Amino acid sequence: MHSRTRTAYRAAGGVSEQELTGPAARARRCAAWARGLATSTVTTWCAERLDGTVIGLLAAGPPHRKELHAATHHELHRIAVPPHAWGQGVGGSLHREFIVRAAAAGCAEGVLGWWASDARARRCDARRTWRPDGAHRPGPRGSDYLRLRLPIDPSASQPR
Repeated sequence: MHSRTRTAYRAAGGVSEQELTGPAARARRCAAWARGLATSTVTTWCAERLDGTVIGLLAAGPPHRKELHAATHHELHRIAVPPHAWGQGVGGSLHREFIVRAAAAGCAEGVLGWWASDARARRCDARRTWRPDGAHRPGPRGSDYLRLRLPIDPSASQPR
């Protein structure tokens, strides 16, 4: 799921298919997922169709960066929806789940990092009022990863 999604947005940003799908890229993704799934602090949720087919995933938990505190910040590590399901509300549902979980944890702010060349993510996150905070780190093809923040409404954890 994550590999297909990442390949789609990185290819749109100019990264070659070989760089995205070759053995070294696959090994890096597998290692990253193994680390993420082995930790007790990051939680992954799957969105499924009624027939049980996984159509998206959300990984979230405490922030990676030391200057952010887990008591006040919840990091959206990734939302992955395969291209064939884009525009069907899956990502929006997963994003709402992130907000509910962050509010339930008592966090005042969500954080996420995205690759600056991912125009689709920029549009989606802008619609959801995520704002860059000026922090960045190097990314592929000379395009940085940027950090965004989103105020969390404490009432979002309440049943509707």
